Amino acid sequence: MTKVLIPRSDNTSAKIVEASDFEKYFDDLFDDYIECGFTLSAQCPNILAVDVSSGTLRLKGVHVNNSTTCSVTSLASCSTNYIYATICRDSSCEPEAWTFTSNTTGTTPTDSLLLGTATTNATTVTAVDNTVKNYCNSIGVCSIMFGSGVDGCATI
Repeated sequence: MTKVLIPRSDNTSAKIVEASDFEKYFDDLFDDYIECGFTLSAQCPNILAVDVSSGTLRLKGVHVNNSTTCSVTSLASCSTNYIYATICRDSSCEPEAWTFTSNTTGTTPTDSLLLGTATTNATTVTAVDNTVKNYCNSIGVCSIMFGSGVDGCATI
C-alpha cells in the first residue's frame, strides 16, 4: 500500500516549498474535497470494519492520494461510525502524512475530511453511506469554475 501526501515535510532534507505555504496561501482558494474514490464498503460479515477504495482528495491545501484499498478496523458496535481522512502533523505542525480516523460523535476532527458513515450492530457493519462526500463544493475555485452543485447535475 502506498500513501502519498504532496507536498511532504520530513524535517531532514532541504525544502523549497513547505506544506504550510500551501495551507497559508491556497487553503482559502481551494475547498477540501474528494476528487475521486475514497468510497466505503462493508467488509465480510461478522467484522466491525470497512474498506476504503483508492482515490485522491485535497485537504488543507495538500494533495492526498491512496493507491490501494485500505481497511478501517475497530469500529464501535451498535453505532453510526463517521470515517475521515486526517492529516498527521510533525512537531513543527507541518503536514507529513495522513491516516484514516473514525468516531461516533460526528464531530469532524482537526485537519480531517468526512468520507462517509458505517452503521454497525453488535458484530458487523449493517449499512454504509457515501452520500456525505464533498466533491468540490461551496466556495473557492471549484465553485467559481463549476458552481456549487445546488442546481444538480449539468447536462451538456
